[in-house]
Amino acid sequence: MPTPADHQRTSPESAVARPDPTGHRPIAVRPFAESDRPFLRANAHRLNPGPTAAPRDPAVMAAYFDRLGAGRIEPPPGLETFVAVDVADAPLGLIALYPSRDHFTDHPRAYVETLVVAAEAEGTGVGSALMRHAEAWARDRGCAEVSLDVFAGNDRARAFYERAGYRPDHLRLVKRLDP
Repeated sequence: MPTPADHQRTSPESAVARPDPTGHRPIAVRPFAESDRPFLRANAHRLNPGPTAAPRDPAVMAAYFDRLGAGRIEPPPGLETFVAVDVADAPLGLIALYPSRDHFTDHPRAYVETLVVAAEAEGTGVGSALMRHAEAWARDRGCAEVSLDVFAGNDRARAFYERAGYRPDHLRLVKRLDP
Protein backbone atom coordinates (compact mmCIF):
# COMPACT_ATOMS: atom_id res chain seq x y z
CA MET A 1 0.00 0.00 0.00
CA PRO A 2 1.61 3.34 0.87
CA THR A 3 5.22 4.02 0.08
CA PRO A 4 7.02 7.30 0.73
CA ALA A 5 7.12 8.10 -3.02
CA ASP A 6 3.32 8.01 -3.13
CA HIS A 7 2.99 11.07 -0.89
CA GLN A 8 4.70 13.91 -2.64
CA ARG A 9 1.68 16.21 -2.95
CA THR A 10 -0.35 17.57 -0.08
CA SER A 11 -3.25 19.95 0.07
CA PRO A 12 -2.91 23.26 1.92
CA GLU A 13 -5.25 22.17 4.69
CA SER A 14 -3.15 19.12 5.58
CA ALA A 15 -0.70 21.03 7.76
CA VAL A 16 -3.22 22.75 10.01
CA ALA A 17 -4.73 21.16 13.12
CA ARG A 18 -8.24 22.49 13.46
CA PRO A 19 -11.28 21.45 15.45
CA ASP A 20 -13.81 19.32 13.65
CA PRO A 21 -17.03 21.32 13.01
CA THR A 22 -18.78 19.04 15.50
CA GLY A 23 -16.56 20.38 18.30
CA HIS A 24 -14.21 17.42 18.59
CA ARG A 25 -10.50 17.72 19.36
CA PRO A 26 -8.15 19.30 16.80
CA ILE A 27 -7.24 16.89 14.02
CA ALA A 28 -4.57 17.42 11.37
CA VAL A 29 -4.23 15.39 8.19
CA ARG A 30 -0.75 14.79 6.83
CA PRO A 31 0.88 12.43 4.33
CA PHE A 32 1.50 8.86 5.45
CA ALA A 33 5.06 8.20 6.61
CA GLU A 34 6.70 4.83 7.11
CA SER A 35 6.64 5.61 10.84
CA ASP A 36 2.83 5.25 10.56
CA ARG A 37 3.15 1.61 9.47
CA PRO A 38 2.53 0.26 13.03
CA PHE A 39 -0.78 2.14 13.11
CA LEU A 40 -1.84 0.62 9.78
CA ARG A 41 -0.66 -2.82 10.87
CA ALA A 42 -2.65 -2.55 14.11
CA ASN A 43 -5.83 -1.35 12.39
CA ALA A 44 -5.90 -3.13 9.01
CA HIS A 45 -7.98 -5.95 10.51
CA ARG A 46 -10.78 -3.40 11.09
CA LEU A 47 -11.25 -3.33 7.31
CA ASN A 48 -12.10 -7.04 7.18
CA PRO A 49 -15.87 -7.25 6.66
CA GLY A 50 -16.30 -10.79 7.96
CA PRO A 51 -18.85 -12.90 6.08
CA THR A 52 -20.03 -11.42 2.78
CA ALA A 53 -22.42 -12.50 0.05
CA ALA A 54 -19.47 -13.51 -2.15
CA PRO A 55 -17.75 -16.80 -1.32
CA ARG A 56 -14.67 -15.29 0.33
CA ASP A 57 -12.52 -17.63 2.42
CA PRO A 58 -12.10 -16.04 5.90
CA ALA A 59 -8.45 -17.16 6.13
CA VAL A 60 -7.66 -15.62 2.74
CA MET A 61 -9.37 -12.39 3.77
CA ALA A 62 -7.43 -12.25 7.05
CA ALA A 63 -4.17 -12.85 5.18
CA TYR A 64 -5.02 -10.07 2.71
CA PHE A 65 -5.51 -7.54 5.51
CA ASP A 66 -2.29 -8.72 7.19
CA ARG A 67 -0.43 -8.04 3.91
CA LEU A 68 -2.16 -4.67 3.60
CA GLY A 69 -1.03 -3.68 7.09
CA ALA A 70 2.52 -4.77 6.32
CA GLY A 71 2.62 -2.80 3.06
CA ARG A 72 2.84 -5.88 0.88
CA ILE A 73 -0.09 -5.02 -1.42
CA GLU A 74 0.82 -3.35 -4.72
CA PRO A 75 -0.84 0.09 -4.69
CA PRO A 76 -2.89 1.31 -7.65
CA PRO A 77 -1.21 4.00 -9.78
CA GLY A 78 -1.39 7.46 -8.23
CA LEU A 79 -2.36 6.25 -4.74
CA GLU A 80 -1.77 8.82 -2.03
CA THR A 81 -2.25 7.99 1.63
CA PHE A 82 -2.91 10.43 4.45
CA VAL A 83 -3.08 10.06 8.21
CA ALA A 84 -5.27 11.96 10.65
CA VAL A 85 -3.28 12.82 13.75
CA ASP A 86 -3.88 14.51 17.07
CA VAL A 87 -1.88 17.47 18.40
CA ALA A 88 0.88 15.05 19.53
CA ASP A 89 1.09 13.61 15.97
CA ALA A 90 -0.37 10.28 17.12
CA PRO A 91 -2.22 8.55 14.26
CA LEU A 92 -6.00 8.32 14.63
CA GLY A 93 -7.08 7.24 11.15
CA LEU A 94 -5.91 6.74 7.60
CA ILE A 95 -7.30 7.34 4.12
CA ALA A 96 -5.84 6.19 0.80
CA LEU A 97 -7.18 7.47 -2.50
CA TYR A 98 -6.21 7.84 -6.12
CA PRO A 99 -7.37 9.60 -9.27
CA SER A 100 -9.80 7.59 -11.36
CA ARG A 101 -12.24 8.05 -14.22
CA ASP A 102 -15.90 7.19 -14.53
CA HIS A 103 -16.45 3.98 -16.48
CA PHE A 104 -19.27 5.40 -18.61
CA THR A 105 -18.49 9.08 -19.15
CA ASP A 106 -14.75 9.14 -18.43
CA HIS A 107 -15.07 12.21 -16.19
CA PRO A 108 -12.34 12.53 -13.54
CA ARG A 109 -13.04 11.40 -10.02
CA ALA A 110 -11.18 10.35 -6.91
CA TYR A 111 -11.56 6.84 -5.57
CA VAL A 112 -11.22 6.17 -1.84
CA GLU A 113 -9.37 2.87 -1.64
CA THR A 114 -9.15 2.69 2.15
CA LEU A 115 -10.57 4.52 5.14
CA VAL A 116 -9.88 3.20 8.61
CA VAL A 117 -10.21 4.87 12.02
CA ALA A 118 -8.80 3.48 15.25
CA ALA A 119 -11.53 2.04 17.48
CA GLU A 120 -10.74 4.51 20.25
CA ALA A 121 -11.11 7.44 17.81
CA GLU A 122 -14.49 6.42 16.34
CA GLY A 123 -17.15 9.07 16.72
CA THR A 124 -14.61 11.86 17.35
CA GLY A 125 -14.61 13.44 13.89
CA VAL A 126 -11.57 11.60 12.52
CA GLY A 127 -13.43 9.92 9.66
CA SER A 128 -15.14 13.19 8.78
CA ALA A 129 -11.80 15.04 8.76
CA LEU A 130 -10.32 12.39 6.46
CA MET A 131 -13.27 12.55 4.07
CA ARG A 132 -13.11 16.38 3.98
CA HIS A 133 -9.42 16.02 3.14
CA ALA A 134 -10.26 13.54 0.36
CA GLU A 135 -12.81 15.95 -1.08
CA ALA A 136 -10.32 18.84 -1.03
CA TRP A 137 -7.70 16.55 -2.61
CA ALA A 138 -10.19 15.67 -5.36
CA ARG A 139 -11.18 19.29 -6.00
CA ASP A 140 -7.50 20.30 -6.24
CA ARG A 141 -7.10 17.70 -9.02
CA GLY A 142 -10.20 18.74 -10.98
CA CYS A 143 -12.28 15.72 -10.02
CA ALA A 144 -16.05 15.92 -10.40
CA GLU A 145 -16.76 13.44 -7.58
CA VAL A 146 -15.39 11.13 -4.93
CA SER A 147 -16.40 7.48 -5.14
CA LEU A 148 -15.85 4.53 -2.85
CA ASP A 149 -17.06 1.02 -2.13
CA VAL A 150 -18.43 -0.23 1.15
CA PHE A 151 -19.49 -3.76 2.05
CA ALA A 152 -23.27 -4.11 2.10
CA GLY A 153 -23.27 -5.47 5.65
CA ASN A 154 -21.27 -2.57 7.07
CA ASP A 155 -24.26 -0.56 8.25
CA ARG A 156 -22.21 1.80 10.41
CA ALA A 157 -19.93 2.80 7.53
CA ARG A 158 -22.85 3.13 5.12
CA ALA A 159 -24.62 5.45 7.58
CA PHE A 160 -21.42 7.49 8.04
CA TYR A 161 -21.01 7.99 4.29
CA GLU A 162 -24.66 8.87 3.82
CA ARG A 163 -24.44 11.48 6.61
CA ALA A 164 -21.47 12.92 4.69
CA GLY A 165 -23.62 13.25 1.55
CA TYR A 166 -22.63 10.07 -0.31
CA ARG A 167 -25.38 8.19 -2.12
CA PRO A 168 -25.55 4.76 -3.75
CA ASP A 169 -24.69 4.93 -7.44
CA HIS A 170 -24.76 1.30 -8.52
CA LEU A 171 -25.12 -2.00 -6.74
CA ARG A 172 -23.07 -5.15 -7.24
CA LEU A 173 -25.17 -8.23 -6.63
CA VAL A 174 -23.61 -11.62 -5.90
CA LYS A 175 -25.05 -15.13 -6.01
CA ARG A 176 -23.05 -18.04 -4.63
CA LEU A 177 -23.00 -21.00 -6.98
CA ASP A 178 -23.22 -24.58 -5.85
CA PRO A 179 -20.13 -26.60 -6.87
